[in-house]
Amino acid sequence: MGLKEKITQGEKMKKRKKPADGYKSDEERMFRDWLIEAEEVDLIGNWTYEPITYDIAPKQRYDIEVSLKTKKAVRTKHLLLPLVFTPDFVFTLTEKGIKAGLGDVFEKSVATNGTTITVDVKGGGSKFHDAKYFSAMQKVVYLLKKVYVEKVVPAKFFPLTFAPEAWRYKKNGQINALGTRTLNRTQWLLTRRVK
Repeated sequence: MGLKEKITQGEKMKKRKKPADGYKSDEERMFRDWLIEAEEVDLIGNWTYEPITYDIAPKQRYDIEVSLKTKKAVRTKHLLLPLVFTPDFVFTLTEKGIKAGLGDVFEKSVATNGTTITVDVKGGGSKFHDAKYFSAMQKVVYLLKKVYVEKVVPAKFFPLTFAPEAWRYKKNGQINALGTRTLNRTQWLLTRRVK
């Protein structure tokens, strides 16, 4: 790959548009569509996207004494950025959702937070996805804020419940790999015997 090709590739990366809908990944869009479909049949309610940011630790600074020409002065310098965590979604499980088995899927949240479910959506894996970071942050948020944050990976979550119709099919109409392993909402509700 020559220099010209590298520049062209870099220019392509710069030209990529960020999605206008505000979601950071396809996985977040998948879970949003799941929430919409679940809300349509009253399994969940009151869902919001990034509704709260938890301040875990404030910005840290340090003072250093500097010598000026005629006197000494104290300067404050930056040491650490603040530590914050913003979960992707917060929603409420309804009685119907609990009867349908979502209480079992979100068992830890129901046990600690009642029917309010806080979710952080993760992809299946990438070089930027750091499971250790999330695991540590999950523990810290629970210890300091008493909020359990569920980790949801759509490819693992949808087989436990249902897959949104928008993600079951490719653009050409063929069923995709996600769709072959999952039920749609109607099929899933029938297996749960919930109306």
